[in-house]
Amino acid sequence: MFAGLKSKRDLVAEAPVRLDLEKKEEWVEERYKSDLAARYDAISARVFPGASLSADFTDGKLSVSIAGITIIDRIFVDADEGEFIVAQWKVLASTFAITEKTDGKKLSNALRKLVVSDNPDIVQQIIALEAELSRFETNISCQEAEMNAVINRLYGLTEAEARLIAKG
Repeated sequence: MFAGLKSKRDLVAEAPVRLDLEKKEEWVEERYKSDLAARYDAISARVFPGASLSADFTDGKLSVSIAGITIIDRIFVDADEGEFIVAQWKVLASTFAITEKTDGKKLSNALRKLVVSDNPDIVQQIIALEAELSRFETNISCQEAEMNAVINRLYGLTEAEARLIAKG
């Protein structure tokens, strides 16, 4: 899931040669945990309550963003697999509540929980339902923006006042 994160097998080759087998295994485990924690921490730095998640699949590459900032990218998969994964991630993005307790590890683990199906009909159903959900969410956002514009006009708010209220 994390580009550039070396596998334990790769880390074995980097372990100091002076270590015996048991110490090498400990070194590899410690290094892997440290590198993974750094990835989680980088995501945690972008997580804040109410932040919006989004997922994308473009040119064979999956990515996930928080509030428009990419946190996971460079996951290359074929078109069929990518469409299925991004459909699941988009559903997660619309249902996953980011709270004060949400951190990078929790979000990453949620993204890893994917449905695996050998049934192409189920895969296509999930992709189609996610597309329908996206259309509904877009429609709701547009209607909400229209309602806010009417309310702002009724109250005679300036652009700056409207932005201040929108930020909360």
